[in-house]
Amino acid sequence: MATINEVAKLAGVSKATVSRVLNNRPVSSETYAKVMKAIRELKYQPNAQARSLSLRRAKVIGLIAPDLQGVFHGPIIMGVEQVLQNNDFNLIVSRVQSKEYRLAKMLKEKKVDGLIITTPRQIGEKAILALKRDNFPVVVIDGNVGKQVSSVEIDNYQGAFQATEHLIKLGHTRIAVISSPPSFRESQERLLGYQDALKQYNLPFDSTMVREGDYLLPSGEREMEKLLALPSPPTAVFAFSDLMAIGAIHCLFKKGFSVPKDMAVIGFDDSIVAQSFYPPLTTVRQPIMEMGVVAARKMLAILSGEEVEPTHVILQTSLVVRASCGADLHQ
Repeated sequence: MATINEVAKLAGVSKATVSRVLNNRPVSSETYAKVMKAIRELKYQPNAQARSLSLRRAKVIGLIAPDLQGVFHGPIIMGVEQVLQNNDFNLIVSRVQSKEYRLAKMLKEKKVDGLIITTPRQIGEKAILALKRDNFPVVVIDGNVGKQVSSVEIDNYQGAFQATEHLIKLGHTRIAVISSPPSFRESQERLLGYQDALKQYNLPFDSTMVREGDYLLPSGEREMEKLLALPSPPTAVFAFSDLMAIGAIHCLFKKGFSVPKDMAVIGFDDSIVAQSFYPPLTTVRQPIMEMGVVAARKMLAILSGEEVEPTHVILQTSLVVRASCGADLHQ
């Protein structure tokens, strides 16, 4: 079994420098690359118990999210906390609403062992990469900031394709979308899935069928009203969040429409509101809590030295068919 001295010799650095790399302390990117290359070549496995003692770890992980109790981020936090508690780690959670490095810096100065960042666009890619350059352990959820940072996300494209295909198979040819802002990566992926499903079934893409929301209920209601005002309105709507789908249904009810008889509706998330709403909402299920579980396990693997190179996990979605799409009307 290789020793730390052998790693230092192969990398051409001191034992202390190897220790700095293993302990996630700042070194130059060139030195970091040389040491990691030597570790891989020698298949060096640091003693986890010895490392824990030398590091004097705080055994605390920081988590940054834009919303701490919402239908999306709440279950993620629960998943992270579950794994950390089972491994005797604590969790500090902070809310961020702007692309500032300040919050990440604050958590780092509290000597947390690593950061899990949900919806990384809220922090900004530059801030996250700056932490990574300092060899600070980072895992992002629901986004990807490049090969340098480990990430956990879902297959947005496949989820949107499946939802659109389901509506097509129910006989709909004018299917509208209430999207999230087009600058969001997941919005681009979902829109592409929608467009490709139309193309596969030889249905034309109509840009007037695409309306921009913001994931929240009022935007779904607002954009549904605009869709109903079209000369040739849709017969089905696919919203990129459950809340927007419910907002759309609110609008339809106010206008005297029946769901799903007059308009089929599909959401995205499979949050708790999808199950409790009437009519029960057909939706694309994201494995939301699992994202938190996987991210927390990934963070612990980074801290223990098991994960040397960044890895990227894409979790699969599934379509949960309930009453709002009208599938039972077509049986």
